[in-house]
Amino acid sequence: MMKLKCQYDYDKKTATDSIKAVGEKKVFEVQLKEEKTNDLLIWWPGLVALLAAFMFNRFRVTQKQKAIIELQKN
Repeated sequence: MMKLKCQYDYDKKTATDSIKAVGEKKVFEVQLKEEKTNDLLIWWPGLVALLAAFMFNRFRVTQKQKAIIELQKN
């Protein structure tokens, strides 16, 4: 009888630990997903600003080159 009670207690504890482990894993996965989303929200505007600055610089260079060509034509 004592052996059956010990086996029951062991099985019950194992099942409880298994459920806790699954719950902790889900919480960890949600936190990881939130961190990835936060990283994306931080880097995306920076990349857009960098691209815009590059395009603006290229536009200015092109305008200067056009002005030089116009002066050379005249």
